[in-house]
Amino acid sequence: MAVRVDATNATLPTGDCVQADLMANNIDAVMLPAPVDDDKNFESICLSGPIKIILPVDEAANEQQSEPRPNAIMTPTPTFTDESTTEEAGCDKENVSPLCPYIVGNNIFLKTTDKNVRIEAEIMKYFPATLSCVMVLRFLDPPVYNNVSQCVVKLYDRRFSTQLRSDEGAVPWTPGVESLYQDFVASEDAAEFFSYWNAERATNIYWSGRSVGTRNRWSQAKVEAYLQWETTSTYEDEKKAYELMADLQGDVVPKMLGEVVLNLAVDTQEAEGPDSVMFDDSTDSDHNPHISSIPGLLLQYVEGFQLTHLVANQPREQWQSTVDSAIVTLRRIQDCGILNRDVNIRSFMVDSITHRVMMLDFGLVFFRDQVKEDREWESSQAVQDEEGAIGLGMESMLNAGASGSYIYRPGELALKLSYRFNDENGEQEGGTEEEEKYLNKYMGQSWDYDPDEE
Repeated sequence: MAVRVDATNATLPTGDCVQADLMANNIDAVMLPAPVDDDKNFESICLSGPIKIILPVDEAANEQQSEPRPNAIMTPTPTFTDESTTEEAGCDKENVSPLCPYIVGNNIFLKTTDKNVRIEAEIMKYFPATLSCVMVLRFLDPPVYNNVSQCVVKLYDRRFSTQLRSDEGAVPWTPGVESLYQDFVASEDAAEFFSYWNAERATNIYWSGRSVGTRNRWSQAKVEAYLQWETTSTYEDEKKAYELMADLQGDVVPKMLGEVVLNLAVDTQEAEGPDSVMFDDSTDSDHNPHISSIPGLLLQYVEGFQLTHLVANQPREQWQSTVDSAIVTLRRIQDCGILNRDVNIRSFMVDSITHRVMMLDFGLVFFRDQVKEDREWESSQAVQDEEGAIGLGMESMLNAGASGSYIYRPGELALKLSYRFNDENGEQEGGTEEEEKYLNKYMGQSWDYDPDEE
């Protein structure tokens, strides 16, 4: 059975198991008018949390199936659309909710935030092991948007962001979990914690909920609130990163085609009546725990291969230039005042047509304007060592099976950071004659170069 995700509903497979799940979690349901689709009757159940489920009621619902449907609640583990992608990214399947509606072949309905343009698209591919919900879409109505027929959408949906839930030790999302979270929001406790977490991050850009001593004693509702806060932070950071990289879009990073929301039905308990549903089209996140829409970014779809698959896709004589191009891409992004705190070889995509190397993921980043002093910013850059992570990582990977096929040569910034913060005698001042001598000695050399051996 097809599953639809739109601005007003998320359709899930039917069956007694769905009703049982709602009853088991003590979720209040409000019956709404039944729409008609293909001569089938539907029951709409608006949960006490911000999600509405459309349940088809017909003879097919009672038929016995030889195999459980993908994403049905009865399924013990979800069916992934791309097993290799899931395994490679290290997705913990136990953290994937069987209720996740983002399934290949389903249609999704979005709305742009600037002109409120409604977009219908088909999900062509879904990447489950991420901090956001990432999908490749094919536009249906309109068939072309911003001069493209396909794009990538990143929806910052804590419910089904599997890597985030796994990292934070959260259980898979269920309506029962959502009910606990909504009660937490209604009590205004969530807003208080949001303010506290905002203050902590403002004073320490490295702050994380995992550093809190009582983290292991948080209630399920508080964990869910923290996931919402982190998801909102990720969305705001990635949006800001693309805005700072406006001149690089379409060249070394994908173009940002627009901002969208996927609206969710909110609690109807306080609505005018059981037949009314309230919606909030606001896109001002501002770390607001009262969520009725999921924010997202539409990005250019880049066809190609990840840098991790370089050996299988390019001859050896091209490896040096391709990895060097990836490092140049990274340096141009650094010049925009962006520091990636989770730089990974998998984040680089080689365009199969132009062979241009693009960087894709900016959910976990710092910005230059978040710190006051240049020295503090340089220290953070030295700690992260983005260039070394890519250059030395690729050198190790490529040379493991083909000795001498790639040599990483650190650039000027990497050498300066090494001199100033990684010297065996402690931190050194920059802009000195000694630093200039250091640069002249090591510029253009491999990282393991030893001038004393000459």
